[in-house]
Amino acid sequence: MKIQSSIQVVCAEYERLLKNSQVALTNWNKGRTEIHNSGRRGRDVDNELRALQGNFARAWALVQYHENDCEVCQRTSYKKAVQSGISKSMLPQLCH
Repeated sequence: MKIQSSIQVVCAEYERLLKNSQVALTNWNKGRTEIHNSGRRGRDVDNELRALQGNFARAWALVQYHENDCEVCQRTSYKKAVQSGISKSMLPQLCH
């Protein structure tokens, strides 16, 4: 599963954060697969899976926060929205 975003990558910080979230998602998927295939059970396994899931959730949240706080990313999102034909009444919502 590859993470898709609504903006093109033009910001180096955004690109770094997106890559980190993709690594965290890959680690979570690998961990789930390894645990499933090994048949391991118990609290330690649950904690390991929760930690992997939490790592991904934090990494993805950083991507989302960055998109909302970065002027470069906001301008890119705005331009893409205009190019895709989103109505003018929707544009103010995209800028906040």
